[in-house]
Amino acid sequence: MKNEKFKAGLYSAIITLLICVLVFMWFIYPNMSKPPQGSSDNYNSHFNEIQKYIDKYSIFDFDNSKAFQNASYGYLYGLKDDGYIGYFSKDEYTEYISGNEGNFTGIGIQFYYSSGTLEEGLLIWRVLGDSPAEIAGVKPGDLLTAVDGESIKEKSYTEVLEILQGEEGENSDLTVNRSDESLTFSLKRSKFIKRDISYYLTDKYIGVVSIDEFTENVYSQFKNAIEKLAAEGAKGIIFDLRNNPGGNLDTVCDVVDLLVPAGSEIAIIEYKDTSETIYAKKDPIIDLPYVVLTNRSSASAAELFSSALRDLLGSPLVGEKTYGKGVGQQTFSLSDGSAIKLTTFKYYTKSRTDYNNIGLVPDYNVEMNLSEYKNFYSMKDSEDSQKQKAKEVLQTLISEKGNR
Repeated sequence: MKNEKFKAGLYSAIITLLICVLVFMWFIYPNMSKPPQGSSDNYNSHFNEIQKYIDKYSIFDFDNSKAFQNASYGYLYGLKDDGYIGYFSKDEYTEYISGNEGNFTGIGIQFYYSSGTLEEGLLIWRVLGDSPAEIAGVKPGDLLTAVDGESIKEKSYTEVLEILQGEEGENSDLTVNRSDESLTFSLKRSKFIKRDISYYLTDKYIGVVSIDEFTENVYSQFKNAIEKLAAEGAKGIIFDLRNNPGGNLDTVCDVVDLLVPAGSEIAIIEYKDTSETIYAKKDPIIDLPYVVLTNRSSASAAELFSSALRDLLGSPLVGEKTYGKGVGQQTFSLSDGSAIKLTTFKYYTKSRTDYNNIGLVPDYNVEMNLSEYKNFYSMKDSEDSQKQKAKEVLQTLISEKGNR
């Protein structure tokens, strides 16, 4: 099952946008020919006719490679109900696999941007774990004001992204404002393996484990985190899955297996013609009360984790209703090195709750305001209303367990 992924993300948004554009074109130009139905001969005839007019009238050169890639993508739109289809060129597929393994090339920062020009600068929203930016000392909440000595104020967001583009091994100097102090960091674009787990002990006995994504290297990071927290005296743990888009099926099931009794039904997977149930193989390595933090960007594998802990351990969910993705995808490599991604299975946890396109409703609903979202990776626990509620709920569970 290593080829099975379930992640909500950018591809869905891009596909939705393209579909909207195609529908718009049909209503504006109602005389456009509909795509032919039926045999490959019909398709060939249709595209040959298009090519004839291009050759005769177009004043621009025709890019066969670009046309082939777009046609391949377009062909997948025949799966009209699959919102997660994808087509990858050979190079794109290599990058896709690398990303799922947690491997990236760059400086490792994400920005918060709403609209307009950057009058004051650009807010650094998130710094990826173990990235060149984190190692250099860049922090979430820093305000980017210049790149290589050139001010970004009054530039557009797109212009800044273009300035930041570069090849592996190239350097950029980023100037940021932090608490009214101007700091400059020299960053070298390089390959790095993203750390997706962070953890700490707070309030003397409450552990917090943040899971950014269920990439293939998360299992060992997660196991190390919960064992260390237990050794440090944690009496309960908050699992923070907010903004977690999902990840690898095997990984999330292996992670849940560390927490639930042997023989527990972790996931029920339904394929086109068959189904399988994934059971816990061993007893939990720790036995503590848990609370799961979710928001509207907790999706896919993050939802499976949340639902499994609620079904199997009674762990309450705190925060917002989740994204609602109860289907998974597989990628299939083609003979030329390119690949396609198709939705090939649905999944459920023990309760058989179908939350696809619906989301998981939290046991304790706490909405995140705009300021909290904007400062999500830089705010203190005391400023995080959802985490404060999770602590309150967990403290009650810890007290109840102590009285048994």
